[in-house]
Amino acid sequence: MARLAFSRLSFVIAFALVVGGCGGGNGSSDESSAAGSAATSVAADETTDADLVPASSTTTTEAATTTTEATTTTTTTTIAPDPWTIDPRVTPATVFANPDECKIPDVTPPLGPNGEELDTTHGSRSGFPRESPIDPFEDLQLLVVPASVDDSVFVESDLAIVEEMFATVADFYLDQSYGRATVEATIVPEAAWVSLEGSAEDVGLAGGGFDTDRAGFFEDVVAAVAADVDLSSYDAVAVVTHQDPDLDFGQSFDRIDGERARPPGMLLGGVYLPFWSIYAHELSHVWLSSEDLYYFPDRNQIMMGGWDLMAETWNQTLEINPWTRWINGWVADAQVDCITAPGSTTHAIETVSLASERTKMVVVKLSDNSVLVVDSRRDLGFGEQGWDANGDAAIVYVVDTSIRHGMGPIRWRGELRQIGDSLTTDGVTITLDDADQTNDLVTVTVSD
Repeated sequence: MARLAFSRLSFVIAFALVVGGCGGGNGSSDESSAAGSAATSVAADETTDADLVPASSTTTTEAATTTTEATTTTTTTTIAPDPWTIDPRVTPATVFANPDECKIPDVTPPLGPNGEELDTTHGSRSGFPRESPIDPFEDLQLLVVPASVDDSVFVESDLAIVEEMFATVADFYLDQSYGRATVEATIVPEAAWVSLEGSAEDVGLAGGGFDTDRAGFFEDVVAAVAADVDLSSYDAVAVVTHQDPDLDFGQSFDRIDGERARPPGMLLGGVYLPFWSIYAHELSHVWLSSEDLYYFPDRNQIMMGGWDLMAETWNQTLEINPWTRWINGWVADAQVDCITAPGSTTHAIETVSLASERTKMVVVKLSDNSVLVVDSRRDLGFGEQGWDANGDAAIVYVVDTSIRHGMGPIRWRGELRQIGDSLTTDGVTITLDDADQTNDLVTVTVSD
């Protein structure tokens, strides 16, 4: 069985042969080497009295002995604290509320794109507690199944694309989780690739537009591969199809228990096959219970202004917002400044692109099911991977868990780019007081 094993240090592709390496954004191999330090020993010439006096000489020469005492100097290096952690302008953490008070619950039922109730065990959520049963602190075990139909056949060139895409996806999740977890993808051997009878139109892959539910195709492929593979060893299943210019689809699926049982998973193919960000987007539904942050009735409306993987996968900033990371435990309670009362406070926020123990966001509780969030963005890491990266800013958005998936549960309110910029929304004023390459200093004023 071909296996793409992506760990914190490397991923391994074993498809007939084992190949080492870890792909970056372009799937190329990153090799790390340790440079050894060469210790050079220079020995002094040993000189005797006989060497100094000719053999025929009768002169007696007294050798002078010089003793040199080595002096050992101990140097103590003091690492200066991060200036943002001791900045006197920053409000002490003791002033803020317990972060648990900002953990709003989700109050929406799982609904489909047309408002129908879904018979699912788990669905997308933007509130606490996290919905997915898949542990975010363990690598996601993903079974990848290539699938074909009569007029769209998965070939070796498609396999090469899929391998490269999952290599980048592994890097992405390792980065977004701050090294806590990644995606470990196993591609079934060619003998287990699935071929279904009928054309793409016959099996429901062609046509239908954005709202077309292709769950039937996904379930048929899963049922076919289950005859050869023990699915219980995997957290989810990814079905991939040929890079067909006449097809375009990407869809995720919740787990269903009972008579119509199926594992969670995703389906992706057609023109979307060579876009790693779409793989990452669909897996964020499956693994993190993330909600779509574009607007179902009008996909041109981007609810997060292009600042989030779930809002726009084609360009701009490809990162997971810190609110979602908090729900999944990748941002700790201690990294959240929670505000539940009127007043004015000042906060030093480090960009979400860097792994550290610093504050990652300010959360202002607006109601029992809504909060306002301020976080810091920089063109670093995957924050600059989009085709049109958004640049540096402190961004402001509102999370409302009474608004369902695809209707704008997280909505962008604005961004602060220049020192002195100010934004007032939802009874809160946010002002950018200072900034550097990786931090924003903001004052948040909550009205009475």
